[in-house]
Amino acid sequence: MKLAHGTLARSAAAPLEQQRIAYARPSVVLLRMSPAIAALVGAGISAVVAILVVGLQHVSHRRQERERATSERLAALSGTAWSITVAIGRLARADSADKPTLADEVDLFAEPFNMALARIELLDNERVVRAAFALDKSLIELRDQARERVWSNPEWRASRHGVSDAVVRFLREARAEVGSPPIEFDFLQ
Repeated sequence: MKLAHGTLARSAAAPLEQQRIAYARPSVVLLRMSPAIAALVGAGISAVVAILVVGLQHVSHRRQERERATSERLAALSGTAWSITVAIGRLARADSADKPTLADEVDLFAEPFNMALARIELLDNERVVRAAFALDKSLIELRDQARERVWSNPEWRASRHGVSDAVVRFLREARAEVGSPPIEFDFLQ
């Protein structure tokens, strides 16, 4: 088949040739659209990557928020326990006449301590919960001892070892929970 000035020569093979051209045209169209398809594929890949990046950022943000909330929850219990211990110390060394007033001061810390304890009980692992409840129990026992009589400073220091041990246990578990490295708490003994 010969082309004459850009047209097909009329021959018996012309209908067959036209069929070939007709079948060939879609591939020509696809070839002409390939930059558009490439752009669509590129946009699709970009969208998937963007969604993955945003998802990773969201997961990272949520993890940081959980870690911050855990730290605040554990610090709230630790700080309140420290305040209770100081107030109990004043109660222990107070005269019998001042004990009722100072006992009320100790009791002021019960609500924030119990709220922090309840949050830990609901949200933290078993080791932290057990350590927090052991601390609670030892503070109650220490408060009851402080109400019994007037204590001298050396006697009081000697009687606080149960609380000191409970504080150290709680702090170790709390530090492990938030991913802080372990430290020695011998300065609390």
